[in-house]
Amino acid sequence: MTPQRQPWIKPDTLDLIEKKCRCAKGSEEYRELKRKARAKLRQDNREHIDQICSEMEECQKQHNTKDMFACMNRLTKQACQKVKLVQSEQGAPLTDDTEIKDRWRQYCENLYKAELDDNNSYSCLPRMGGTMEPTLSREEEEKAIKALKDGTAAGPDELPSELLKLGGDLVTSALHRIIVKVW
Repeated sequence: MTPQRQPWIKPDTLDLIEKKCRCAKGSEEYRELKRKARAKLRQDNREHIDQICSEMEECQKQHNTKDMFACMNRLTKQACQKVKLVQSEQGAPLTDDTEIKDRWRQYCENLYKAELDDNNSYSCLPRMGGTMEPTLSREEEEKAIKALKDGTAAGPDELPSELLKLGGDLVTSALHRIIVKVW
């Protein structure tokens, strides 16, 4: 099995690498060929990068930004393999697209299933479409109000963040009732 060849490696460099591979490891000839091959690979890579940079400069002179950024992406972006692996409920790996989609759908449905609280009330309220989703807790709401920045412009409700913060428990409980009804 031959390793995948980089497009910027020149044929004479490949010949040098092949010659090195045929030598006995540890010999003086092997070390010399290894040193030459590394130097030649660095030179080939440098020439490749210089060529892309000159293409970018030429595109910039012609005000061709699309091709300039394409050259930049060739230079900077590395190919990243897409990983498609999800585990089933039993722990078996799923790699097929339809199996992965079905598993995500199943996972999300289980995530939002209604469960009875200690008070025999549902922690999730049914939504308009009939699906269940957990409501915003009062602690989450209080945390969100505290996180609001002072001195920012009021939103479409025309209530500044300072007013919500200064309103205290009364405003928080009223806002929570509204959110629960809308939710």
